[in-house]
Amino acid sequence: MLNRQLKRKKFTFLSIFVIWLLVVVDVYFLLNNIESKDYKYLYLLPLSYAISMSIFLPLIEKTCIYKRGVIYYLAQIVLAYRYLLLPLACMYTEINGGWTASATNGFGIEPKEESMFLAILWMCSEIFVAECTIYIAMKVIAKMENKRKLLIKNISLKEEFFKRSVLVKIYIICAFILLIVFQPQLFSQFMILDDNFSVGDNSADGSFFKVIFLAFKFCFLMIGFSFCAKKYKKGKNYIWLVISICFLIIYIGYSIGISRWSMILPTIASIVILKRIYNIPKMFIAIVMFIMFLGVLNMTYFKYGYLLDSNQNSIISIILIVFQQSNEYISGPRSIAQGLEMLDVYNNSIGISTFFNSFFSGFAGLASLTNDANKLQSFFNYYAIGIALEDKPLICPIIIEGIAFFPIFPWIFICIFEFMACILDYKSKVCLNYEDVFLILYIGLWFSLCFNGNTKTEMAQLSQIIPCIILFKLNRIIGWKN
Repeated sequence: MLNRQLKRKKFTFLSIFVIWLLVVVDVYFLLNNIESKDYKYLYLLPLSYAISMSIFLPLIEKTCIYKRGVIYYLAQIVLAYRYLLLPLACMYTEINGGWTASATNGFGIEPKEESMFLAILWMCSEIFVAECTIYIAMKVIAKMENKRKLLIKNISLKEEFFKRSVLVKIYIICAFILLIVFQPQLFSQFMILDDNFSVGDNSADGSFFKVIFLAFKFCFLMIGFSFCAKKYKKGKNYIWLVISICFLIIYIGYSIGISRWSMILPTIASIVILKRIYNIPKMFIAIVMFIMFLGVLNMTYFKYGYLLDSNQNSIISIILIVFQQSNEYISGPRSIAQGLEMLDVYNNSIGISTFFNSFFSGFAGLASLTNDANKLQSFFNYYAIGIALEDKPLICPIIIEGIAFFPIFPWIFICIFEFMACILDYKSKVCLNYEDVFLILYIGLWFSLCFNGNTKTEMAQLSQIIPCIILFKLNRIIGWKN
């Protein structure tokens, strides 16, 4: 016990030392290379990150009593990227010129200098709130774990897939018949992107069929994993691992779209489960991750190929474009500044109806009931781009939603998603049903990416797994009765 505590203290000290070392390098480059007044306070971001981690990392390490998983570490990676690498991305764009077709620093209008300063201050506050929330979550988890240990004392537990899967199999058969009759186009677009960079459920006509197809894909993948896992336990033949990967490829093939996370997150969740079942070596995981990386590069090339520099290596050019897009994809100071100015313009148009329209607009089955014109996401795109584009390409930062709807405590959504990400990370470690673990990992990983999206993004992903949660629960109840 003392040895473990000593190792944690050494790890904490080393981590904080490395963070401050990186911050010093960051600040040096930022102060010596940025001439624009808009970004002259950018050095505050890495400094606020270092101070926040110096305060909360020792508390988190001292409080945490379970072996943390991918959800927790992804949340921390996102925060590290946002405060250590994002400022460098802004600096690179400022020095080398904008990455868009019109050579601007990003999509939409250029924010005012005072708006950029306020945006940086808001970002500085976000890191303290996020790390404090993670610390509080660890305290709650410690109580949950102590209670769990008392409940399972002297009880033998075993991880497994469905004990009985009759109801899930019935759903798969019925859903397949329903979809093949009324939505046959869903099964004709495997690994093929259309003009809107989407396949699969995006091609479904109506929210009802979209929900049916989303649940169908999850159930198909879990039944495939379950079948292979049971066969493997009988003969220990790794051919079943290969077949499991084939099931994952089929799932991704009908899910791939404009969001590269639709490939990354199910792959990460699947690797975690497959590692627990087959005890696969790290080399195999590295190979799968490398293949996934190539897939992400290919999707990026398909989407932004017209922006590539013909005089530069394609892979390097793609990586640089993604790097420069950080401002848009991870709620950088430019996006937040645009959001602050948008609130000033549309302040009188934002009300309680705007909240419900914004909150449920991504919820499968309810999106069609919302008013698209009265959403914060729409206002943000109207202001930033100046035209009403159907796909609303710009993501309204989550802190802007908080300022608009809960000005008393604007960080409320950040607190909710970071807290739930930590709780789900713990649940993914102690849950014994692999099918539930997959759903926990899937939504938990999305919650850890809350700075990459907003409430609409998170609710859209949550709505996808709700039918499966209900179905798996009913299936388990039927299994118990039998």
